[in-house]
Amino acid sequence: MKLSTRLLNKRTALLYSVVLYLLFALVISGCKTSNKAFTFYVFSDTHLTGDQKRFLINDSMITEANNLYQQAFPESLSNRKKQKPKGVLICGDLTDGATEKQWIDFTQLYGMNGENHLKYPVYENHGNHDGDSVGVVRQGIKQRNRQRTKITNVSENGLHYSFDWGNYHFVSLGSYPANGWDSTCGWCHYFKEGFRDPQNSLAFLQQDLAKYANSRTKVIMYFHYGWDDFSKLWWTEKEQDNFYKVIKNYNIACIFSGHDHATGCRNWKGINVYSAGSPQHDQQTGSFLMVQATKDSMYVLEREWNKWGDHVYRNAVK
Repeated sequence: MKLSTRLLNKRTALLYSVVLYLLFALVISGCKTSNKAFTFYVFSDTHLTGDQKRFLINDSMITEANNLYQQAFPESLSNRKKQKPKGVLICGDLTDGATEKQWIDFTQLYGMNGENHLKYPVYENHGNHDGDSVGVVRQGIKQRNRQRTKITNVSENGLHYSFDWGNYHFVSLGSYPANGWDSTCGWCHYFKEGFRDPQNSLAFLQQDLAKYANSRTKVIMYFHYGWDDFSKLWWTEKEQDNFYKVIKNYNIACIFSGHDHATGCRNWKGINVYSAGSPQHDQQTGSFLMVQATKDSMYVLEREWNKWGDHVYRNAVK
């Protein structure tokens, strides 16, 4: 009896050790996976007008995006690894006038899960050209959010959402982060109220960060208005201050914005804000951003038709 008891105890101890080893291996494996570098693209202001010319210009830049992972990095970043992107963020103004034809053109070109010409998942939000709260674009985004399979959180109204790539948390916030439009906004009076309504994106952000982020989580937000001179006519300093109060205690890796159709980087309250540019410049091709994120850095590069642009940034992250 004593011998069999000792054997049983040894087997139990051995089994316990194996279980602990496997659990430790899973934890380490998970950490390694989350810290791997990954790539994504950022578009904005596609401005589909319903005409063939604008459709073909966007189509050309989608071809550029589809093939970009095969291209060598600029010489200054020649040590970076080529990667297929996880997906494409689009910072609003998907259409030029929020018509059904323009929205159909957008979905036919960009798709959602790589099923159309763009071969990667798309995570879009709306801008000031995309109509009001009951229009075809915002309703279309809500419908797409019900179909997305790899998102973490969706707002109660179905419009705003978040998701995770690697050890980064992404939050899509529509035209800009606020709950209702500020009547002192410089340009808002030119448009109808439903068009101006940010539809409680700030409340969603506050709820989302409280649930899915802590002081160490790397957070990336993207929306339409930025901090260029033109964008600041569309949301007020008070709204920006309210936004900062919500995010100031979180680890914000960066913000991506659109609206000004130009590529660039600004620093707002210690946070890097990247303007994504636009794939179309009226009758010509434009640019978009390619981003490679690692555990401690983000590399942000401007891509034009068949060449790298002048803007290359390295953004250290914690």
